[in-house]
Amino acid sequence: MPRPPSLPAEARLVESLADDDILSGAELTGLDLSGAELRGAELSRCAVRALEAPDAHLTRVPLTDVEITRSNLSNARWASSSFTRVVLSGCRLTGLDLSGLRARDLAVTDCRADLARLRGARLSTSAFVDCDLRQADLSEADLRGTTFRGCDLTGALLHGAMMSGAWLVDCRLGGVGGAAALRGATISARDLASLAFSLAGALGITIAELD
Repeated sequence: MPRPPSLPAEARLVESLADDDILSGAELTGLDLSGAELRGAELSRCAVRALEAPDAHLTRVPLTDVEITRSNLSNARWASSSFTRVVLSGCRLTGLDLSGLRARDLAVTDCRADLARLRGARLSTSAFVDCDLRQADLSEADLRGTTFRGCDLTGALLHGAMMSGAWLVDCRLGGVGGAAALRGATISARDLASLAFSLAGALGITIAELD
């Protein structure tokens, strides 16, 4: 499982975030970055709460030891960045574009991330727990060893993903695209039924009512 972020016992309050800011040991609460463009900022050992950043474009904004809670990043684009020991909890991530993300010890919990894009991302020792990942694009992502627990992956795209050693427990898997990418993953027995038609399609098996 992911290692938790190392956060300071007391953090200084910061009320703004601008290009090239380097923040450490800070707490940012209620920040509004809706539709903003932010480049080159770095956050470490920070707590981010109630962030409003729908449609924001964040470029080269790496996170290290950061916790983001109750925040809105719907349809935002987070490009050319890395996450290390990062928690996203109780967030709205619908349509969030994290394509190409490099992440280690990423924990995403109780988040709505339908239509999110993690295409080509590389995740190490990461987990998604109780998340809505319907129609998320995980194509070409390196998800080896990643844990999905209690997640809805209905209609998610897995084409070309690497999932050897991944764990999927109590997940909905109906209609996933590229089900063959699950080779080498471990799936709980009770989840297999929802995956049956997708696996059959990936293997070229025709399902028919036969007399």
